[in-house]
Amino acid sequence: MKKKTFGLLACICLFCGSLSAQTIFELNYRSPGNPPVSALLIKYSSGTGYARISYTDTVLNTPVILNLDLEEADYFNSKGEKDSTLMVVRSVNPVSVATGKTSSYLPETYLFRLDPDAGIFIPWKLVSKPNSATENFTEFTSLPNALGTNKLIPLLPTYFLPTEPVVKAFQELGAQTRGGKRKTVGDDTSMYVIIVADELDKTISAGVSKDVKLITEMYSAVSFQLGFSDFNLITVSKDQFTKKGVEDALRSLKPGPNDIVIFHYTGHGFNDKQPKHPYPNMFLRTDKDHWEVGLLPTFTLSIEEVYQAIVKKGARLNLVFADCCNSTWDSIPAVTAGRLDRSVTRGTQVLNYDKCKALFLDTRASILVASAQKGEISRTGRDGSYFTYSFTKSFSESMGLLDPHPTLSWDELLDMTKAKNSFYINNRCVPKAEEKIAKCLMTPIVSIDKNIKPRVKPKPTPPHS
Repeated sequence: MKKKTFGLLACICLFCGSLSAQTIFELNYRSPGNPPVSALLIKYSSGTGYARISYTDTVLNTPVILNLDLEEADYFNSKGEKDSTLMVVRSVNPVSVATGKTSSYLPETYLFRLDPDAGIFIPWKLVSKPNSATENFTEFTSLPNALGTNKLIPLLPTYFLPTEPVVKAFQELGAQTRGGKRKTVGDDTSMYVIIVADELDKTISAGVSKDVKLITEMYSAVSFQLGFSDFNLITVSKDQFTKKGVEDALRSLKPGPNDIVIFHYTGHGFNDKQPKHPYPNMFLRTDKDHWEVGLLPTFTLSIEEVYQAIVKKGARLNLVFADCCNSTWDSIPAVTAGRLDRSVTRGTQVLNYDKCKALFLDTRASILVASAQKGEISRTGRDGSYFTYSFTKSFSESMGLLDPHPTLSWDELLDMTKAKNSFYINNRCVPKAEEKIAKCLMTPIVSIDKNIKPRVKPKPTPPHS
């Protein structure tokens, strides 16, 4: 068991890591049937995003800003073969930002091309009727411009109204970077994070190790953003990856009534055939080959037991996650997959302060999550396990300063995680032949208890006279 308590400096270093949410491009073009426009594309590596279109209405001589959703798709050449160096990105649902009404603007489809040196897809051309014999291309009137935060800020008035949450978030960021005091309200809160990870099983270790990195970066960034008094990270991994290691980590927890406790398991799991147990057991053994059924209780632990033990500690917010299989113990497969995303994003993540506060300081709840429902197998790949990757991606995308939604709840975040996980399962997962199934199935299950009574700190006993 490795325990680390991070002060402010360590949190800053972790905060500037690779928790990046999106790639941003500015384009200029004129597509058939539309006026000349400037476009801002906010492209998430997980296949979603949105576009802002800015142009002048020539009849009314007024500026127009539209919002469109972005949807990613494969590109196939004239022979019907998939071209992995190209990617189709469709814009859909044009809506006026000012009125909220659907626009008559004709949505475009963009063709992205992989830049092998940068490792990212970059807008190349507009394409009409892609993947067909009659597809046509339209060149951009200027080269695509990849934007970082400094270049983006001057463009905000072109693509966002002054009242939008995006503008407010950047204004607050600007005040902080100009020497203003960073807003912190969590100085009476400590965050405890226990990560239990099977990093020695070679069949899943690449994805599991990536999970550890993603989870550590995510919660350390939250701790820094909100100014928690302590960020306590306990990693149960490698030689400490045992039932005793987990039990010792749980015993070491002594949270206060305003604190946060997070438990995240990533590894192998299983379940029995009893209907009363929907959540899985953790398989806390690095040697998967030499053991007997009768020894299962010596190296397994139910995630429900962990949840109950943590809730009894009395913290204000408890999050318990199990990213593992939920099938019978004798069908634990070493299932791996390829890349989940086509390309990486660049830059660092700055979290939206108000959303961060709403999730971690304004919420009193206990949440139990498993990556797969009973009878299903969890999946992992080089980018991380499907569920953990979906969860951290959903968090970074919704917490980014460019996310247009003003609020975020745990229900919404976990719904986003389910949707993203479903996208990866349906579009990235290919079952192995020995599984004898036509398609991958993996359905996260969530339980949220918001009836958590506040626990009052005991008053100190006065000294005897």
